[in-house]
Amino acid sequence: MFSIRQGSDTLVIVLHEIYGLNRHMEHVCKQWHDSGADVICLDILNREPFEADQEQEAYQYFMQHVGFERPVEEVLKVISSLRHEYSQICLVGYSVGATIAWRCSAKGNMNRVIAYYGSRIRDYVDSVPLCPSLLIYGQEEPSFDVATLVSQVQQHPTVQVYVSEGSHGFANPYAVTYNRRSAELAWEQTERFMNQGQIG
Repeated sequence: MFSIRQGSDTLVIVLHEIYGLNRHMEHVCKQWHDSGADVICLDILNREPFEADQEQEAYQYFMQHVGFERPVEEVLKVISSLRHEYSQICLVGYSVGATIAWRCSAKGNMNRVIAYYGSRIRDYVDSVPLCPSLLIYGQEEPSFDVATLVSQVQQHPTVQVYVSEGSHGFANPYAVTYNRRSAELAWEQTERFMNQGQIG
């Protein structure tokens, strides 16, 4: 687990992508720390992170050894154990972490959920977030149609969606799909959502 505490009344729990707790996740944690929040990133894989060129190995490891059930329970336990310390708890997930955050949002006990390119949310579109939830996608996804998923999740009154130029991983400065301008715009929407609850 990666943790940065500074006595804030807001806690951001970062949920990593299939690669694990890598440089990108440390970058995200520092970004949230700089915005004034306490931050923790859970190590869902419980192992050294995979490299960017090990996508297939990372995906197979996640599906065979981790899956979506155990992390959801782990995250909910962490939230319960820390709930009394914070007035605001927010989940911020990336890829598989975004799907985990989405599934947690239907269980309650958190204040906000932000999910970057959660591909597998399409398998759980009937989950209804009990808190304001912002889903962020690139326009291009190789495994599903973004517009179709957006139309499905926007039926939930607690859900907002922001679609940016780019593809899966556009916000990761260490990925080949990184799109700096789209990442900056998505971060602006994220901060606006955290502060006011409505994206622009």
